[in-house]
Amino acid sequence: MEKRDREIQDILNSLPTQSLNAVNRLRQMGREGVPALAIALKYPDPIIRAGAARALARMNEPLGVPALAEAVNDPDSSVRLAAVLGLAALPGPEAVQALAGALRAHYALVRDCAARALASRSLVALRAALEDPDPVVRAAAAHGVGYYARDRASVPRLCELLDDDSPDVRVMAVRALAWVARRHRPVLSRLTAALSHPDEQVRLALVRALGRVGDRAAAPALAAMLQDSSRAVRLAAIRALGAVDPEVPGGRAGAGDCRAIPALLEPLTGPDADLRLAAAEALAFILGRDPNGERDPRTVPLLLRALTDCDARVRAMAATALAEAGDPRAVAALTEVLHDPVWSVRASAASALGAIGGAEAVPPLEAACSDEDLAVGSRAELALQQVRARLR
Repeated sequence: MEKRDREIQDILNSLPTQSLNAVNRLRQMGREGVPALAIALKYPDPIIRAGAARALARMNEPLGVPALAEAVNDPDSSVRLAAVLGLAALPGPEAVQALAGALRAHYALVRDCAARALASRSLVALRAALEDPDPVVRAAAAHGVGYYARDRASVPRLCELLDDDSPDVRVMAVRALAWVARRHRPVLSRLTAALSHPDEQVRLALVRALGRVGDRAAAPALAAMLQDSSRAVRLAAIRALGAVDPEVPGGRAGAGDCRAIPALLEPLTGPDADLRLAAAEALAFILGRDPNGERDPRTVPLLLRALTDCDARVRAMAATALAEAGDPRAVAALTEVLHDPVWSVRASAASALGAIGGAEAVPPLEAACSDEDLAVGSRAELALQQVRARLR
């Protein structure tokens, strides 16, 4: 035993010069090397500390849990990550307990990794953390039961957390409920029921979450939120009904259907340019998604009026929405828009004519092929091909 102790001390003395080679030698010793690796986790060099953490993780030895649990708050990110991933890989209740403790770590990535590990190893511990007096722990646990576990059993407690003292916990509870709702559709009613929450930030998180879920059942409730007292909530609600999908180039996503159209027509003609733009975009999404749904008769006339909006963004999006509407009444107006001073508006009009134009659209599109802006000319050429294909 004295010989092994001397060997371990010699290895520790060599750490500053031999670094990871010495750490690997300690790992090969098995259980006897655990105390020395715990000492190595205190060395000034973060490379040595990270190597010691990885070595303890690979040893599959529960004796290394206390050292790894302490290392989750190491000042170096590579050490923290190695420590929490090591705890996630180690068996036994001690590792689970240490992971539960890591939910209160100073660093968000550590908390996230701990929540992810607990979601697969011990939902009981993760659910218990929803009751923790520390709001940081409650928020991390909510993220775990929602995003990683999609745990329906946690829904009642998540609904209670919508009224938590901590604003971070309230918002995380909303997100967790939305993640669960994607797998368990009945949870959607819990989200819509909470839209009357007094906290603006909670309402904002709710409408954004409902938009990401994308379930049409939420359309009436989101449409009602267009009367909210908060501009930020109104804007988010419009975008939740239909907006650009950041995950799909050129795509749109939302929860809207034709039932939301009447509510969108008011902001489309309102004084706020951002709301007008969002309403036109939501209408474009809904008209394309629900082509056979019942439409408010004011829809096309108001979109035609939007083609003359003072904001170029609104004019361009109105042209796109008219293309989705597929109404031939828009062809003459779109032809005039081919002369708009802003190239993006002209390009949108050309694309719209390609979608709905007939023989009357051919001459103006031919002229637009020579537009001074190459993007407009390219759109006009493609539109011409589409129109001529329909006329054959």
